[in-house]
Amino acid sequence: MPKHSPGPWTALISDRGVLIDSAPAMIAKVPFSGEQAEADGRLIAAAPDLLAALEVVVADWTAQFERNGHKAPAWCKQARAAIAKATGETP
Repeated sequence: MPKHSPGPWTALISDRGVLIDSAPAMIAKVPFSGEQAEADGRLIAAAPDLLAALEVVVADWTAQFERNGHKAPAWCKQARAAIAKATGETP
């Protein structure tokens, strides 16, 4: 069970900045407007979906590599480190 606010998260874009919302709670605010703030807001809003997808990919590929008697490649280690960073766990 994730410790973060449940999704979906939405990026609400206005001339005052970008709010990341997970009704009923605001998750974050990007206080600037413009192309970069909008891109940052979309990335933050996608974070729960990205984390869930990465967890599935890593689990499936790791199991497949181990089933075939191979070590998982370096990208699996990098992905596990990103998951640990996102969840506050040790890689």
